[in-house]
This record gives sequence, structure tokens and C-alpha cells, in this order.
Amino acid sequence: MEKRKLRFNLSKLLDSSFFVKILAIVIAVVLWFTLSIAVYPNVEKRISGIPLSVSLSGGAGEGASLVAQNSDSITVSANISGARYVIGDYTADSLIASVDTSGITKSGEYTLDVNVSSANSDTIDVLSVSPKTVTLSFDFNVTRVYEITSDRVDTSSLTTADGFVKDIPVISPNTINIEGAKTLLDSVSSVSVRVLDKTKNLTEAFTTSNTEIVLYDSEGNEVKKDGLTISPENISVSVNVTKKDSAPIYVNFKNSQGEDAGNIFDPSVIVSTISPQAINVSAIGDVERDLSINLDLNLRDVSPGATATISKSALTSALSAKGLTASDGELNTVYVNYKDAGFSSKKITVPKSAFKIQNIPENKKASIVTDEIKDVIIYGPTDELEGLEDSDFIAVLDLSKAELSNDTFFVTIYCPDNKSVWAYGDYKITLSITDKK
Repeated sequence: MEKRKLRFNLSKLLDSSFFVKILAIVIAVVLWFTLSIAVYPNVEKRISGIPLSVSLSGGAGEGASLVAQNSDSITVSANISGARYVIGDYTADSLIASVDTSGITKSGEYTLDVNVSSANSDTIDVLSVSPKTVTLSFDFNVTRVYEITSDRVDTSSLTTADGFVKDIPVISPNTINIEGAKTLLDSVSSVSVRVLDKTKNLTEAFTTSNTEIVLYDSEGNEVKKDGLTISPENISVSVNVTKKDSAPIYVNFKNSQGEDAGNIFDPSVIVSTISPQAINVSAIGDVERDLSINLDLNLRDVSPGATATISKSALTSALSAKGLTASDGELNTVYVNYKDAGFSSKKITVPKSAFKIQNIPENKKASIVTDEIKDVIIYGPTDELEGLEDSDFIAVLDLSKAELSNDTFFVTIYCPDNKSVWAYGDYKITLSITDKK
């Protein structure tokens, strides 16, 4: 019964046109596959976009190795031959394009033959390669550390509101590592940071990491960063914003021992002009406080008609002492011009009886050795100087400001009753200082 049923079903299938079509297709595929292997076992195929692989280790110089600087973007094409079942599904990743670097021992440009092989060690024939050769540039790969200073930070994209100014930016970190070709890094002379944020009307501190590192050569030309690895890629920049105001500049005279001469001399007597008279500053905190800047000069160096200079660094220090800052464009040498007309000079002698020794230590005894100080030059307005005698002047020595291991000391000579005259030059007396018994 079962055999009869089977014959019936098979007969029924053979009578079906659909089944016959399927069977014909299967038989055709089997015949094609058999003929492909038996009659046409090998086929040719062209594959493009094969990435070039360059392997090179060793080398010398700065503990680095030679590397190909321009190989990452190079691809080749190849015509290959092989069994159909082997290379039928080959893609660019199935092949390796390489060059022989065994003869490369130093940096430079080399033209090398391109070789193509199977990535899976399959048996294939490479019929042709395009291009047949490639030109590669080899150089030592090095890593160097570069410092970034605050004056190399470009914050021009940040602007302040009226009445406010930007302080010197603070950066973090202030060093970066750059890895790349030695020849390229040799051309990098300095590193800058450029803030990319565009912010207007700032009235308070601003911090950002939206920055760009810019490289420059020794002539100030920008160096391209292609092929370089920079770490970190972004630098944090903080800019404090402060109110600005004008600070007037005055001079303050010091006497021979460095103490304030304000109680013995009036600066307005001799000072003609101060240039600049004021400086634009930015103040931390309340700008309503006294912003006057007093710059020190030595009274013993003052002569009518002369010009004294106060350095930029001294001006910066005076600003800092008052919690003020100024831009580089504002910080310059200060010139003090002294009056000329109506002044004269005379020479006096100060006797031992006019020496005043102050602040002698309790355990010390000081005896004056010098009998008198001769040829002391006194400057002052002519009409006032003519009425003064030698006896109107005293020579003061404050031992609290002196080094007691010495026996010769500078003294300050002045007229206690006249703040319009002063002694020009340095004058000394000798003491004998001994321990009290």
C-alpha cells in the first residue's frame, strides 16, 4: 500500500510544471558549478582601494624610530588570478599592499616597489599592480614638550563692556606634548592658544576650554598641524575682567638712608612735570578708593634742570602694591623733569656739633670720630638759599637703619626749618661703636 502511494506522489510531482522548473534550475546550477571547476578552474579579478601598509622599526636619533609620514592615504589596485571559489568573494581587505623597507636607515624620500599578496595566505597570482611604485617620505618620530606663556594667548574674540578691561589670562595646563616628524617639529618655534568663543560685553571673569592650539615658526608663520599628535588638544583659559580707571602718578623722595624725605623736603619745589601724569589701570575690587601711585626717587640725586627716569618694572611694582594692574601698552618708563630757573647752589660745612645720632642700641656706645663734613652741596631757590648759614643745617644718622658691623655711615643733611632746600650727593661720618660695660 505504501509503495503504491509513493509511486503515486512521485508521478504526481513529475506531472507538476512548477516542480519541473525547480528541478531544472537545480540541475543547471550543479552543471555550471561542475563545469566551472573542471573546465574553468581559475578566474581573473580586479580589486581597487587596497590600503598601503608600511612597516619599519628601529632607527636612531632622540630614541625615536623612522616612520613613513605620508602613507596613510595611499591605496593601490591589483589584477589577480586564482580559483573561483578562492577569490570569488575577495575585497580590498582580502589583500595586503606593502613595500620593502629593509634598506631604509635614515630620514629622506624613497621610491619603493609595491607588492600585493593575500591577507589569508591563499594561493593567488598577482598579474599587475597600479601604481607599481610609491614615493614615501621617512622621518624620525619624536615627542617634544612646549611651554605656553600668558602672552601667547589670543583672547581677541572676547570683548568687555564699557569701563571694563581684561586682565592677563591664566592657562591650564601651560605645557603640551607634540608628537610627529622631527623635521616638522624642528620648525616649530613657539606655541600659542587661540580662544574660539565669541563673547561680547563681559563684566565678569570668563573661563573656556573652547580653544585652538596654533604653532608658529621662528619668523611668525603658522605651521600646519597635519601629521602631528597634540596632547592635550584643548587648553583651559581663564580671563578676569575688572573695572578700569585713571591713576595719577606722583613722586616721593627718599633721603640718604632710604627713609621718606617728606618731613624734610617738599617735592613741589623742584618737580616740573611728570610724564605720563596718569595711567589707565584696572582695579580688583572697589575702584572708588585712592588710586594715586607714588614712585620713589632719591633726593640726593636731584639737581635743577635734570630729568630723572623711573623704570617700567618700578611702575609695575607700585601698581601691584596697591592691587592694580595695567596693560602692556600703558606700562612705560616714567620721566620726571626738574625745574631749572630760579635755583642756585652753595657749599657748606657741617660741624660735629650738628651731628644727630638716633636710636643707639641700649647695649652699645657710639662715639663720633668725624670732626666735620666739608663741601656739602646745597640746592634750593636762590632767594631762600642766600639767607641760610652753615649753622642752619644738621646731619642725622639713624642707627636703627644701619649695619652696626660697619664704622662709616651715610647721613641725611637738611635744614630743619626749610623744606625748600636739600643736600645733593652722599655724605658719611665715622663712629666708634663699642659694647657697654
